[in-house]
Amino acid sequence: MNILVFDETVKKQISHSMKKAVKIIIYIVLPVILALLILVLIALPYGIKKYVNEHGAEYTGRKMSVQDIKINYFKATLNVIDFKLFEADGQHTFVSFDTLMVHIAPFPLLSSKFVAEQIRLVRPYVNLVRKDSLYNFDDMIAFVNSKPKAKADTLSKPSAPFEYVLNKISLEQGKLTFTDKGVDYTTTLSDLNFFVPSISDHQFPAYGFERFLKTLCWLSHPAWKHVLQGQNSDQVQTAHEREQTDRSQCAIGEKERRIDEPAIEAGAIPPEGHSRGHYS
Repeated sequence: MNILVFDETVKKQISHSMKKAVKIIIYIVLPVILALLILVLIALPYGIKKYVNEHGAEYTGRKMSVQDIKINYFKATLNVIDFKLFEADGQHTFVSFDTLMVHIAPFPLLSSKFVAEQIRLVRPYVNLVRKDSLYNFDDMIAFVNSKPKAKADTLSKPSAPFEYVLNKISLEQGKLTFTDKGVDYTTTLSDLNFFVPSISDHQFPAYGFERFLKTLCWLSHPAWKHVLQGQNSDQVQTAHEREQTDRSQCAIGEKERRIDEPAIEAGAIPPEGHSRGHYS
């Protein structure tokens, strides 16, 4: 009988202790963890900005700066504001943009798939400079190549291909300057814009990266290929007019060929190189 009473007493004490522990977890531990998580999420953009401003040169060999980074966890959006990558002198701007906005779909990340609902780049700027055979980005290439590369683990299984889908990619009001110091001339392409509805990892094997580049409107700008050749604006305009004339002539010739083909096949019009009097 005493043993049964003792057992009941022990059970009551254990039950009381469990209830007390649950209350402590619910009313103290969980709120503290939640508060710490909120503080970390609030401080994360500031920490990223601070790290980029202080340690960006460790990755590119160039000074980098970001004015602000905003993360909306409810809308799953990231905004990078006023980014600059400087020249080797640390004073002049090499690459910059006003705003980069990325809106992602969070749930596909659980299945190792990155889906961006929208990527918007506003007022990007690139300054290219060539002197003799050297460009103002050669030092960054040398810096990256000088870093020791991690040895590949031949025994490990190859990782699964990274899956991604990028929707609504837009570039607005871009600007590109190209300066050839050999001839002391600068060419500027302003108000560059393009929009790509969607690309994914499944498109590149079928269409190739070159075809994707052709969808970018600013890369199909008539002056683009001439800029990298260091031609001035008059030469670019002349080349552009010549291209338009050649395209028109080709279009006219193609149209005439299509019109004449049925007549040639019927024998009404002699093929090229033969007069009507000698054609049979």
